[in-house]
Amino acid sequence: MKGLYGTQKQTVVLVHHSGRVKFFERTLYDDDARPVPIGKGDRTFEFIAEEYGAQS
Repeated sequence: MKGLYGTQKQTVVLVHHSGRVKFFERTLYDDDARPVPIGKGDRTFEFIAEEYGAQS
């Protein structure tokens, strides 16, 4: 195996009972194994899970 191996990211997924989803991802290290400065590797996504809680 070549290159960086190990934990590079942290992920948190929050789901509200209304179906709103928030997805947070933090990159800890770049492709050369250098630490990414705090706040520079953060990404946030929000969306609605339309079928959340639907009965089948």
